[in-house]
Amino acid sequence: MPVTTPGPIVIDDWDAPRLSAEAMRALDELSESASTAQFTPEAVLDTAMAESGLSDFGAGPFREPLALLCASLEMDIELHPAGRVIAFGMLVRFARNRLRVEDLIARHPDISDEVIDRPVFIVGLPRTGTSHLTNLIAADPTVRSTRFWETLEPVLPDPQPLTQADDPRLIRAAEVWGLMETVLPYQGALHEMSPTHVHEDIELMGASYASNVFEGLVGPVQTYMDWFTTADQTPAYVYFKRMLQALQWLRRGNRWVLKTPGHLEHLKALHTVFPDAICVFTHRDPVTITASCVTMETYLMRLTLAAPGYREIGAYWSRRCEEFMRACVNDRDVIPAEQSLDYSFQEFMADQCGTVARIYELAGLPYTDAARNAMALYNEAHSRERYGRVKYELGPFGIDPQERRRALQFYTDRFAIPLES
Repeated sequence: MPVTTPGPIVIDDWDAPRLSAEAMRALDELSESASTAQFTPEAVLDTAMAESGLSDFGAGPFREPLALLCASLEMDIELHPAGRVIAFGMLVRFARNRLRVEDLIARHPDISDEVIDRPVFIVGLPRTGTSHLTNLIAADPTVRSTRFWETLEPVLPDPQPLTQADDPRLIRAAEVWGLMETVLPYQGALHEMSPTHVHEDIELMGASYASNVFEGLVGPVQTYMDWFTTADQTPAYVYFKRMLQALQWLRRGNRWVLKTPGHLEHLKALHTVFPDAICVFTHRDPVTITASCVTMETYLMRLTLAAPGYREIGAYWSRRCEEFMRACVNDRDVIPAEQSLDYSFQEFMADQCGTVARIYELAGLPYTDAARNAMALYNEAHSRERYGRVKYELGPFGIDPQERRRALQFYTDRFAIPLES
């Protein structure tokens, strides 16, 4: 349920997070199975095979990053027992999803012939309106997207036609999100989400263990991220496309709308695998982005880390924001001008319909009355700050906004970004 307050939400328990009795009980229940969470590739893959009854993981170099990720989870961060269970569950889920996708394609080889036609990628930094824009476009009944419930379990053990109302994945996704809301009551204000919201591509890319989902949801897995941000991730994008083909075969849609900030660091791989993709780049004042991202990510870490060092996490995410921005500046022109556009957060907020119209024109999508009406209904049901408004500050994390303003001017200048107070 939404958590609202009469004024701005001020999170002031960074050094010693205050958790409700209900949140403590939820974490204690998870912790009971911590002994089964062993971060080794063998434990992860064996568990996934036992749970699914399948054994074919398909082609692609996923074992090396899985091993790196397991090692990084042990070496780089200290997880509390519930955090170990959550992280291990994610590792197993990705392997299980991969097994089920391979099993589906083995039984229906024509899935490999599915054409992913000119997908629209919303490629922006965190906190620039990418989620709202993606959900807005996804309201169009002809557009295909991946909802939270679907990204957690792309393929059921026995795929069959289902309506959303009777899909058991929706119930399980609601349980996952319910845990988040219990432990992190301000998460909705930081980043609105629900089981039916469009989710980021990081979940699907997790099947290759080439995703920044773990740094975002579990903790700063630096050893793994050193590999992830520098290695050629083309194989991971090839498998991502394979998963989209399976999902498209299961549930049709005219065109895909997809998104995650992580694409910024792998635009060359994205363009190699999806050469006809339309990319929409979103931009915002980099200091605002940093303050918002640092706050949100540090808040998330109390779900998994034993002793969240809030200043250390803040410094990590301040640096990661800069790395995203540098990648955007360095590789933006990899995407041809005729397949891309840039806009600022302010432009989008001032004229949402106009922004969507520009995207539809670029993508060759029909901007029908039905699409407009569906988007209007989505906006009516998802007003800004309906969960409350968080006060974002860099000071508590020991980060100097003026230093960040100077350090990030390269990004501001490249895209002529309006500054915020």
